[in-house]
Amino acid sequence: DNEDFIQFELPNNSNPNQRIAVSIDCDVYGDENVFARVELLNVDGNDATRITGPPIDCNEGEFLVTIRNDQVQLARVYVQGVPEVQTLVEYTLVVAPF
Repeated sequence: DNEDFIQFELPNNSNPNQRIAVSIDCDVYGDENVFARVELLNVDGNDATRITGPPIDCNEGEFLVTIRNDQVQLARVYVQGVPEVQTLVEYTLVVAPF
């Protein structure tokens, strides 16, 4: 498959907005012209709204993002590009509230 979905939820407090640090580190085995990318979504019932900001690419460091901590969040990790040969992308996604 070329995408994974990871759902997470932060503890709710009095402020509905929460800053988080997000990073994704990857190793590519096969076609090294492809890479993984993550986009974050706020999920409210059956609706999902993309969190403002560009997608986060592999090995680009840590990005600060504001999410709604009174909703569930969804990280969509997907392959950017079409591999020419069979390719494995191993990734580590880190989400850290602060």
